[in-house]
Amino acid sequence: MRGQREGLSVELLGSDRELSVEGLASMKNTFTAYVMRDEDWYIAYCGEVPSANGQGRTREEALESLAAAIELLFECYREDVQCYLLPGAKQTTVKVG
Repeated sequence: MRGQREGLSVELLGSDRELSVEGLASMKNTFTAYVMRDEDWYIAYCGEVPSANGQGRTREEALESLAAAIELLFECYREDVQCYLLPGAKQTTVKVG
């Protein structure tokens, strides 16, 4: 499954449990998605980003909603960190895994 939504690219990978998110800040990561059905709704949670969740009438909508939530949370985190930086702080990247 692959979807597009407001600058966000979502791809459900082969294992049927991983979600690839590529968003507004040229960020690309893969996260684990857990999808459950609750009556007429699908609910999606992310193992690596506990505060992120999504919902939809279809499994695909729930995953797209989850991907949008993850991107929004990371965007907010990036903005919030600016409040805590000391003058002269330098930005760099770190690779995990």
